[in-house]
Amino acid sequence: MRELLRSTQRACIITHRHADLDAYACGGVATRELINRLGHDAFLVVPEGPSYSVKSFISKLGINYQGLDSCGELSLVFLVDVSTYAQLNEFRNIIGNRPVVVIDHHEVHNIAPTVAFIDPDATSCSEIIAQIFRELGIEPSSEVATLLIGGILSDSGRLSRARPETFEVLAWLLRLAGRDYRDIVNAMIEEMTFPEKMARIKGLLRMRAYRFSDYIVCLSNVNAYESSLADA
Repeated sequence: MRELLRSTQRACIITHRHADLDAYACGGVATRELINRLGHDAFLVVPEGPSYSVKSFISKLGINYQGLDSCGELSLVFLVDVSTYAQLNEFRNIIGNRPVVVIDHHEVHNIAPTVAFIDPDATSCSEIIAQIFRELGIEPSSEVATLLIGGILSDSGRLSRARPETFEVLAWLLRLAGRDYRDIVNAMIEEMTFPEKMARIKGLLRMRAYRFSDYIVCLSNVNAYESSLADA
């Protein structure tokens, strides 16, 4: 990555559409800060803006939103929490033949990165970028550390899928954040919006249940909030 950055005038960081807390924390803010700290310009694009959970989290903790609608001229692209070009919509077209760096905790498809930081065993992209900070001997700012904690908690199911390395990096981030852990956890609690409530109701009304041996399989159809319906 250092070699790529040496010849880079301007890097563009792109998350998936409606970035969740992990994508926004890792790609939206942490990767940008890391590149800036290494002495290069970096700009963030969140296609269609961040999710409601991100807006709620940063609002409760007094963190300012960072993000642009486009990158303009660029020489290097970072794809964060993007496992396929289909998640980028029209932003796929700006990549062209430029070198691409991928940071993800999912296996990528139809993307041929120049450099890849992919760890399927990691809980989140936030955990991966935090490890990169540590390996480079760079401490993220309090705001970035706070966002990375939120990203790890969000994508790990509140640490239900954590590994030993997760707790190590989380303890490091907590010291740097300088915030009460309970404040961060409480900021992740959000009231369900009316459209999400309606999506759940419609999904439950459309649900059909089938029995396959010892399993019960439920099928439904909604146009949005699919993961929320699955949790219902």
